[in-house]
Amino acid sequence: MSADRPVISVIIPIYNAERYLPEAIKSVFAQTYQSVEVILSNDGSTDGSAEIAARYCPPAHYHSQANGGPAAALNQGIRAARGTYLSFLSADDIWVQAKLDWQMQALSEHPDCDMVFGHMQHFLSSELDETVKQTLHCPPDPMPAYAAGTMLISLAAFLRVGFFDTRVRAGEFLDWYARSTDLGLKSWLLPDVLSMRRVHGANHTVRTVAAVPQNYTAVLKACLDRRRRMGNK
Repeated sequence: MSADRPVISVIIPIYNAERYLPEAIKSVFAQTYQSVEVILSNDGSTDGSAEIAARYCPPAHYHSQANGGPAAALNQGIRAARGTYLSFLSADDIWVQAKLDWQMQALSEHPDCDMVFGHMQHFLSSELDETVKQTLHCPPDPMPAYAAGTMLISLAAFLRVGFFDTRVRAGEFLDWYARSTDLGLKSWLLPDVLSMRRVHGANHTVRTVAAVPQNYTAVLKACLDRRRRMGNK
């Protein structure tokens, strides 16, 4: 870590991610911004994820808990964070090398903003055979992504909003982001691709596809109810 640059705590939530976890971790250690604390938050994996994570500790820090869902894994990592800033990376995704540098520069240039996002590029995982690839949707063009995997935020600003809601098993970031906008936090969107999202058929949103409509409906309802209460004050 560089003594003269603020530390960014990068939290990687892990659930049965042994195949892709090494690439995710290496993409953080390869960042041009080197003042980074890597926190590996294992959410009760039953595969070899724990053994793989151990290979990178130290310098990474490892924490484990019984399976509680994505929000619980993220919260475990946040509680362990000692950096000034927070960033999140899914265990099956990859960051471009300059992600954190670009975002820190953006925060410096836009001091009225609390958080910085960027674009995301999807890609089909290399081990998939052509038959499987034909069944998966992989958007060809980069897209703006107000998502956990493209966000950089100060720990203080994050905690103004609060932790992720562990009752939400899909859409936990949508819920958090809605709360952040209700509180007036401001964001900046970079035109650059910051994160490469791997499409492989077992992504979190695919695994929980049956629960997504109910979860997102509940998140949106909670958001509307909260805004009605705020309007009545």
